[in-house]
Amino acid sequence: MRERYLQQFDRIWIDCLNGDKYKTGKLTPEGQSDPSIFSTEFNREGIQVGTSISLLVRRSRSVSADTIHFRDLWGKAKRLQLIEEPETGAQPKYHKVDPRVSLGCPSGPC
Repeated sequence: MRERYLQQFDRIWIDCLNGDKYKTGKLTPEGQSDPSIFSTEFNREGIQVGTSISLLVRRSRSVSADTIHFRDLWGKAKRLQLIEEPETGAQPKYHKVDPRVSLGCPSGPC
């Protein structure tokens, strides 16, 4: 699927929302609580798997994407961060990832 995305889309941005019980144990790299983006007052667990938001852009004269723009969002404030960025005009800081087919086209940092 990732290889196909690279072939079909011109630009790719991924906002990794983490909060994965199985991969990160719902902790940030600093050891702080990292709840699911879907956590609520009534359901603090949210969902157990990590989630992400992908923005895929394809133009009518499409060329393959050679880079993925990737960022991690951690902690309890990630939902608020996503809401406030468009309102404040803040420019998110993405890392460029060079996906290699030989590695299965990872879409995040290795």
